[in-house]
Amino acid sequence: MTKDKLLSFWLSLPRILAPESVLLVLAVFSRLIPHAPNFTAVGAVALFAGYFFSSRRSAFTVSMTSMLLSDIVLGPHSTLVWVYAAFALTVLLGRRVTGAGRPGAFSWTSAALANITAALVFFVVTNFGVWASTPLYPHTWSGLASCFVAAIPFFWNTVSSQIFFGSLLFGIHRLIRRKNPLQATRLEGAMLK
Repeated sequence: MTKDKLLSFWLSLPRILAPESVLLVLAVFSRLIPHAPNFTAVGAVALFAGYFFSSRRSAFTVSMTSMLLSDIVLGPHSTLVWVYAAFALTVLLGRRVTGAGRPGAFSWTSAALANITAALVFFVVTNFGVWASTPLYPHTWSGLASCFVAAIPFFWNTVSSQIFFGSLLFGIHRLIRRKNPLQATRLEGAMLK
């Protein structure tokens, strides 16, 4: 299938298969298949949803629903609230990417920095949550430092997945906008309000 045929196929998908559904499936699937720790599309989906959807409600719905659906299968955990908070902040960060909500205005630099910042937000919020809400580390400054040091290997997976999936999502979006700006604008206008 050529690039143009793939693009035409994507743009002709029925509304039910529009971006909300595609992003949800990507995020949920990436959490359920075997993967390296913290190497999933969820963070990139949250960031891209914040950038892409004109409505905050839509952006949060896509991000939180993907987590909820996969958590139904995976089960709850002690830091669930902290993980959801990190992804909520990531959605808000996506709203700050240059060009968010303004067709035609976009910056790869802004998107790249937002992806790295999203990984840092996830690292700080979730590891603070591990320290604050579990007995794994003493509730001292030394315990907090130990928690963050122990999490560094997971951080590299988070950064890698954020950059990989973020580049994929933003790249596909930019390709669609470049190849067919009118159709892409119609697609964006059809997003949940």
